[in-house]
Amino acid sequence: MTASAITPPKGTLEIDEAFLAKQISEIVPNQWICYTLGDNALKLLSKKYDRETIASNFVFIIEELKNILEKQKNLLAEKVFRHLLEKKKLHFFLISGKGGFVLPNRIKVKGNKQLIRSNNQAVQKSLFDGKVEEEFDTDLEKSVAIYLDEQEQLLW
Repeated sequence: MTASAITPPKGTLEIDEAFLAKQISEIVPNQWICYTLGDNALKLLSKKYDRETIASNFVFIIEELKNILEKQKNLLAEKVFRHLLEKKKLHFFLISGKGGFVLPNRIKVKGNKQLIRSNNQAVQKSLFDGKVEEEFDTDLEKSVAIYLDEQEQLLW
C-alpha cells in the first residue's frame, strides 16, 4: 500500500474573486462594486494572513463579509430613512373614517405569564422557548404539559 492510499490528498481551496462578488451580490446589487469590495477585503486580509490561510477560510470570510455588509446596509438605510423624515420628504398618514381603518378603543395584549409547575418553577422541558400560559387553550392542556415537565425521564 502506498502512502497516498493511506493519507487522503489534501484538499485545496481556491480564492475566487468572482465567486466572492457573486455571493455578496445578494446584499450589494452592483456586481462591479461587489467585486471591488471583495477584492479590497482580500487585500486587507493578505496583509495579515498568507494566501493558503485565506483560501482555507474562504467560505468563512464570505459569510463574515456578508454579515458586515448587511449591518452596514441596514445602518445606511436607517440613516436615509431618518434624513427623509427630518427633511419632511417622507410622511406617514393615518386615515380613519370612510374607506379607512378605524382604530379600536382597546387592544388586547397577550401576557407573558410563564406556565408554572406545582413547585412554582417555570416549565423547563418544552420544545418552545418561553411557553406562555395563555397559549394553552384548556386547563387539560396545561395540566398535561406540567405533568410531562415534572417527569424525571421523558422520551421526546
